[in-house]
Amino acid sequence: MSVLVVVPARRDSERLPLKPLVDLGGVPMVVRTFRQAQEGLDRSGKRGAVVVATDCTEIAQTVESNGGKAIITRDLHVSGTSRCLEAAEKWQAQSSDTLSWVLNVQGDEPLVNPDHVAVLLNSPGPLATLYTPLSSESDLEDRSVCYVVPDAQSRALYFSRWPIPYQRTEHAPVRYKHLGVYGYTPEVLKAISALPPADNERAESLEQLRWLHHGYPILLHEVGEAHNGVDTWEDVLRVRAFLAGRP
Repeated sequence: MSVLVVVPARRDSERLPLKPLVDLGGVPMVVRTFRQAQEGLDRSGKRGAVVVATDCTEIAQTVESNGGKAIITRDLHVSGTSRCLEAAEKWQAQSSDTLSWVLNVQGDEPLVNPDHVAVLLNSPGPLATLYTPLSSESDLEDRSVCYVVPDAQSRALYFSRWPIPYQRTEHAPVRYKHLGVYGYTPEVLKAISALPPADNERAESLEQLRWLHHGYPILLHEVGEAHNGVDTWEDVLRVRAFLAGRP
């Protein structure tokens, strides 16, 4: 039994063309993400591999020329989850080992914490993700943040772009930020990829609401502070400054 960490990295991006190949301190973004994910796999103590799933030959060649592994996937995927499934199935077809767990680390997360990857690789599953507490000084108007409300058994009650829970009384709620790294058993990954969309998902543009809507519990693992992913050119400048040791 082994695990597979998939890094989906599609070519097209509305705000950053060829985003996976953007230079970050002399290293393409997707390569940085791959290396962070590989470090997380090494720290987890699990046996397995990290592979970049992409629809672009140039991205695949860049990954492999930097010591990584890549799988070419279709260009019609509407989500990283379905691209992750195709990559996992192709990997399984060429491997004599059985996959027990698949991790999805988006290719635009060049500063993903290897320790966080290791935590999720050791999750009991069968469907899990990460979250972290938000400070009281956080910008509640930032709609790039996804909030999550956990229950007493560390399962997700709901995800939202809105800063939930809503503060109606003087009691200040504890708010949590969802981190978009997912782990699944291969069976669950295949099942959720076949689910029809849900109204809440369409409204919030959050795929994980589809899974909750159809009755799939999502286990949450709390971790420490995490860096944001890269969506805009401002994010690129932020990561470059961080890597250069500038505030």
